[in-house]
Amino acid sequence: MIEVHELTKRYGSAVAVDGLSFTVHPGRVTGFLGPNGAGKSTTMRVILGLDSPASGWATVSGQPYQRLSRPLRKAGALLEAGAVPGGRTARDHLRPGGQPLDPRAAQVAGRRGPDHLRLQPPDERDGADRRAHLIVIGRGRLVADAPVEEFVQQSSRNDVLVRSPAGGALAGLLSQQGGAATADTDGGLAVTGLDAAAIGGLARAHGITLHELTPGTPRWRRRSWNSPRTASSTARALPADTRKAA
Repeated sequence: MIEVHELTKRYGSAVAVDGLSFTVHPGRVTGFLGPNGAGKSTTMRVILGLDSPASGWATVSGQPYQRLSRPLRKAGALLEAGAVPGGRTARDHLRPGGQPLDPRAAQVAGRRGPDHLRLQPPDERDGADRRAHLIVIGRGRLVADAPVEEFVQQSSRNDVLVRSPAGGALAGLLSQQGGAATADTDGGLAVTGLDAAAIGGLARAHGITLHELTPGTPRWRRRSWNSPRTASSTARALPADTRKAA
């Protein structure tokens, strides 16, 4: 298991990672996504003990990576694809520090051929794709932490997020005009059936003040940015001498 808790990393005045928390569970394929400059490489460098955070911590199997007795037996990493020597075989790449090949890796190597290993999508019949998970960050902050299927569904939504001190009255007016308003997780209204322009015009015509009118906002994104993260798996505190060791 990889745990990242309230991780912050700065380079001078620039904040590369900002209060980031997530958990990578064992036995589940997890994608770590984000645009260039989102903080992905910085986060991975902190996890591997190559950089020290300003605050927060990261652990692998319950310990900072650099404190593991045999770290390469716990987690292998390739931060830059160009770092692999051209003459190295796939089998040799799976042998940490020249040690004997892990039995599981040896089994895969024997099945695929010693020098022609590759990653491929899981067979849909084994259900592994349904367990796949995504952690998405942007500007160093958590944007989404959800199964792939949920992420895709929520990203395809075309809700309009509306906040108003007269939410009840506005919801009634929207219903009369063919829209549907449901209470969002953070106090706003998620509106379907009407676009932002129509909602704004309706509110203006009836003298209703709007505090927010945001079109096309996936619910997972609203939840991740606006709500405090309280994942139970990262709620515990590490001993004081390991908090910034990762």
